[in-house]
Amino acid sequence: MQFSLYESKLKNLIAQNSLLKFCIVLLTIGEFFLGYKIDLAMKYQRTILMPNRIVKKTVITGDEVPQDIINQHTRDICTLAFNYNPDSVRGQYGELLQYFKSGDVFEAARTQFYSLADTIKSARLSSSFIIGKPIEIDSDKRLITVTGSERHWVDMAFVDVTEKAYVIAYEVNDGMFQITSISEKTKQQPTGTNSTAAPQPGDRNAK
Repeated sequence: MQFSLYESKLKNLIAQNSLLKFCIVLLTIGEFFLGYKIDLAMKYQRTILMPNRIVKKTVITGDEVPQDIINQHTRDICTLAFNYNPDSVRGQYGELLQYFKSGDVFEAARTQFYSLADTIKSARLSSSFIIGKPIEIDSDKRLITVTGSERHWVDMAFVDVTEKAYVIAYEVNDGMFQITSISEKTKQQPTGTNSTAAPQPGDRNAK
């Protein structure tokens, strides 16, 4: 009887040990599979830069961004680039630079816009730009055209008001909307022509 009881307990222990080993193997496989999925997700992770005022659900497929998102980005960019005073301009240009594509484009834009900010502060110039027409988006050429009226003041004294159009060249890289250039469009300048130079305040012939 005692031998049979011992044999029964031994069989139970062996079965429990086998079950425990099987569970450990399953857990190990699960850990490897989870690690693989996490690594795969990290490789395909995208950083999507969204305008502050977008609150509704937005779907971005590939490198195509919905038009309402581009419109809001454009309004934010125009606010930072063309609505300033001597005290706010450098900070605004710092925020604007976050939109620029990294690398040589960013470095060139940083040099140009910070130099422009110093000029604006020295001249005590203020500017206001109001978009007056629907924003034009050419998705094939990746160009945005913004038209509106721009007013300038020097030390709070009104200087002028002019009708201006700006062309913003952009790219969408891994879901991120990035600027490659901002330029003023002249009457002789075709829409597809753009420059990386920062628009000059108060200069009606700036490019």
